[in-house]
Amino acid sequence: MARQGKFLKGTFLGAAIGAVAGLLFAPKTGKETRDDIQQKSQQVAGEAGKQARKARTQATRQAKQVRRSAGKLSRQAKRSGVKAKRQASRSVDRAGKRARRRTSDQ
Repeated sequence: MARQGKFLKGTFLGAAIGAVAGLLFAPKTGKETRDDIQQKSQQVAGEAGKQARKARTQATRQAKQVRRSAGKLSRQAKRSGVKAKRQASRSVDRAGKRARRRTSDQ
């Protein structure tokens, strides 16, 4: 995940730098170059927004998955605790019965 994010950032940054360099060295008038820069900056902003929405969607999806997993683990822990409590209670009851039998036998 982190590698993919770094790769996307690098690709995005490289494309932006290349576009700006291409515009600056192009044989156009100042107005044409400024218009091109404005257009490219709008494209870059649009792409950045798109990537941000994609990242937000992915983060939301992962957060939901984590919540589901945490809930599942919580329920499992609760069931295990209830089971352990029952087993301990049975063991105590059996030990008490054995103790009563031994004392009544003497």
